[in-house]
Amino acid sequence: MPKYWETTHHHAYPWDVVAGAYWNRYPNPKSKHVFSEDFVECRVLDDGRLYTKRLLTKNNKLPSWGRHFFSAKRVPLVEEALCDPRARTFTTYTRNIGLRYFMGVTERVVFAPEGGESGGPSTAVHKEVWIDSDVFGFQSAIRKFGVDRFKRNCVRATEGFDWVLRGLALKRGLARDGPSAAAAQEISSGDSEKDCDVAREQQQQEQQQQQQSDVGREAPSRAFGGGPTPAGMSKRSTPANFFPREAS
Repeated sequence: MPKYWETTHHHAYPWDVVAGAYWNRYPNPKSKHVFSEDFVECRVLDDGRLYTKRLLTKNNKLPSWGRHFFSAKRVPLVEEALCDPRARTFTTYTRNIGLRYFMGVTERVVFAPEGGESGGPSTAVHKEVWIDSDVFGFQSAIRKFGVDRFKRNCVRATEGFDWVLRGLALKRGLARDGPSAAAAQEISSGDSEKDCDVAREQQQQEQQQQQQSDVGREAPSRAFGGGPTPAGMSKRSTPANFFPREAS
C-alpha cells in the first residue's frame, strides 16, 4: 500500500497571476536540481480548458543505502497540467517514469483562489503525494524516505515559485505593500538574480553534456505510450491519472 501525505501552501498573489506564471517557474534559486523541461503536448480542449504534458528531468540524490540498488543520478518525470479558467482551478499531475521499481512518486497539486471561484488576493496550493516501492524488504524504509524528502522539497518548490512570482509582479507593476515591497528590496540587491543566473548556467552546461552523451539514443518521448487516460483518485491507492479521457 502506497504511503500518502498531503499539505496546503499559499501564494500571496491572485490565481490568474499564479496560473499564468506556472510554466515560468524554472530556473529559480531553489530549482538547481531541475535538469531539463520539454513540452510534449499543449492544446485547448473543446470545453476551453488548457491541457499540457511535459517531460522533465531532475537530479535526485539517493541515500547511501539506496546506491546499492541504483546508480542513476537523473530521473525522468511526466507532468500533466489542466487549467480551467472558468472554474478557476489549475491541476498538475506528476509521476516519475524512471526508477519506479525503487521508488514511485505520484504527485497531485491543485491551485485555487483563496476566496473560491470569485477570486481573492491569494492562492491556495493543495499538494498530495503517493510514495510506493517494489523493493522487497525495503518498502517501508523507502516509502518513509520518499515522504520525508517530499516534505522538504515541496517547501523549497513553494519558495522558488514565490521568487518567480515576486519578480513577475514587479515587472508587471503589480507590486503592493507587504510581500511585494520586501521582494523589491530583495531583487534590487541582486542576490536572487545572481542565484538564478548560476542555476541557469548550471542547467545549460548539464544539458550540453547530456546532449553529447545522448547522440544516437532513442527519443525519450516514446516512453509515454498512447492509450486513454482513466480518471479517478483515492487516498489509499496510487491514482492512475486525474484527467478526463479527452485530455489524453
